[in-house]
Amino acid sequence: MEVKTVRVLVLHEGDWLVAQCLEYDIAAQARSIENLAREFTKVFVEHLIWAQERNEEPFVDVGPAPERYQNRWQDVRKFADKVPLSLPPDEAFDKLPCGRREVLERAFAELGMV
Repeated sequence: MEVKTVRVLVLHEGDWLVAQCLEYDIAAQARSIENLAREFTKVFVEHLIWAQERNEEPFVDVGPAPERYQNRWQDVRKFADKVPLSLPPDEAFDKLPCGRREVLERAFAELGMV
């Protein structure tokens, strides 16, 4: 199974950090990098769960990020480190909106991210 990769641009906007996915127009914001990673993962996972519950392809109705973010990506130095998005630990599922691990596992598998 092919593993899909998404690029996420992290920017400072005032007192906030913003994580903007480039392949899909999905973003999150927070005041710390730790919270930003958690908030972005939460938004990304919610999209996966929403599509899975409706038997739809994930992100089918979400276009790429606006061109200004695509251009910024080209302008910044790209880091060699990749941070894989993975399933949260079992105890974290109680905190997810749906709390349904099997739905999330199917969504990750469909995207080739497991």
